[in-house]
Amino acid sequence: MKPLLLYLLQVIVISGLLYGYYHLALRNKTFHRYNRFYLIAAALLSIIIPFLNIPLYFSDAEKESSFVLQTLTVISSPGGEETFAGPVVTQTESWFTWQNMLTSLYILVGLIVLIRLLISLVFIRRVLNNNPVEKIDRIRFVNTAEPSAPFSFFRWMFWNKKIELQSEKGQQIFRHELFHIEQKHSADIILLELISVVFWINPFFHLIKKEIKAIHEFLADRFAIKENKHWEYAELLLMQALDTSHHLVNPFFHNQIKRRIAMITTSQKPGPRYFRKIMVLPLTALAVILFAFSYRNKTEKEILTPEKPFTVVIDAGHGGEDAGAFGLNGIKEKNINLAVALKIKELNKDKNLNIVLTREDDSYPDLQGRNDLTIDAGADLFISIHVSSAPHNDQKRGMEVFIASQNKTYMAENKILGTILLSNFSQIANTDMGIKQRAQRIYVLEQAPCPSVLIECGFISNKDDLAFVKESANQKKIAKAILDAIDQYRMQKEDEGWEARKSAYRNVDNITPKLKDDFKNIKRLENYNGQSKTVIEADSIVFHGNSSNPTLSKDQVAI
Repeated sequence: MKPLLLYLLQVIVISGLLYGYYHLALRNKTFHRYNRFYLIAAALLSIIIPFLNIPLYFSDAEKESSFVLQTLTVISSPGGEETFAGPVVTQTESWFTWQNMLTSLYILVGLIVLIRLLISLVFIRRVLNNNPVEKIDRIRFVNTAEPSAPFSFFRWMFWNKKIELQSEKGQQIFRHELFHIEQKHSADIILLELISVVFWINPFFHLIKKEIKAIHEFLADRFAIKENKHWEYAELLLMQALDTSHHLVNPFFHNQIKRRIAMITTSQKPGPRYFRKIMVLPLTALAVILFAFSYRNKTEKEILTPEKPFTVVIDAGHGGEDAGAFGLNGIKEKNINLAVALKIKELNKDKNLNIVLTREDDSYPDLQGRNDLTIDAGADLFISIHVSSAPHNDQKRGMEVFIASQNKTYMAENKILGTILLSNFSQIANTDMGIKQRAQRIYVLEQAPCPSVLIECGFISNKDDLAFVKESANQKKIAKAILDAIDQYRMQKEDEGWEARKSAYRNVDNITPKLKDDFKNIKRLENYNGQSKTVIEADSIVFHGNSSNPTLSKDQVAI
């Protein structure tokens, strides 16, 4: 309610400012064509300018040092407008509140004004139906005995049968009404009538409408007068002056007789016309400065501006005909990967965190497709979910985190995210605390357009890891640990020490252990309808820090 009242008040003030200048500097001057368009523009600008509400932000220091800024803040302040989203308290209230009563009253008066407009349209329609219409060039000529004729409405000219069309008087009146039709004066009146229906409370719109009708008559009178017969035309107005109750039409015998005669008989001296017209520009600029902008504190901008969602692509590894690794009783890696990914999305309740899945069912997006999706999503992080396998060493277990070995663009960010993930995983399951890399490229990591990691949720070849990871409750724990890690990463990224932290991780190579795979044998096994599955026999060399005596272990790793 308050914003609406403020808007109506601003419309009234702007229209009053613009109409006031017209009344003091432009009214009763002979540049009627300019005045016509000025008044139409004044009405439209009065509605549009406060509707813009363009925010401009400033600091407390800037506000305190500028009296002008303080004044503008008060003038443009949207009183009662909330600057933050708080809890909504639902109250059961009676409909009969003062806000509802005032709103209903406003609408009721608007409907009355609208009915008045419709009555005039019905009158015009009745006259058209009851009288013959003759087409004369671009107009429709209606010969009628209606007392209020002659008058015009859009392309229709309603002519009084008592007036001889071929007489000098008739010719002047015809030229007068023809000018109304050609200049589309009825469109001005309809526009202002509709504005008055919505903004009936604004007195300046009613004054503008009255002035527009007078200006229409001034322009038509000037066109109707032949040669120097000003006084004869003025005499015609005095002799035939009649009133009309139908406010939509352009009647020849309009009730602004005194002003019309004054305009007819006034000599058109140049005077300071240009100065009067050009002064409209600073006046309009003042209205824009005062009411088109809302002047707010910069801290308010931070509250009002919604935070850009942090987008994370969660990649459920394998899928479709690519089952991934197999565990006891034929348990497939692809199903575990998907279950964890779906739980991550399900558990996410943060409206500023956008989780995008590379797959949500048993389908197989190819590696390039996963990368394309990450680019299209504008991802801030990419996390690929897998379960590892070491068939020749069923004692090997523990959750692992891998990062790219060749793509150095986000090396520091990858290490930071990996460190957070391992810390969280260590609280729920057996975890290998070393961030690892593979000498053979992991495509989705090397091609990632953002910081990325690959998570191995234990070893499907180890009975204890398999027993843990296949349980829905434990999958939920893993998903929660990943979501917490994402949140912690975001918090660190927003911290002032982010760049220093990145530099530290980038420059120290032994922060986490590093795994290099020296591949010996690569065998392609046929799997599901001829699809090939790659199994790698590798000598894994695990470097702890800068150790010169690495521990060797021969594993079979499924990719």
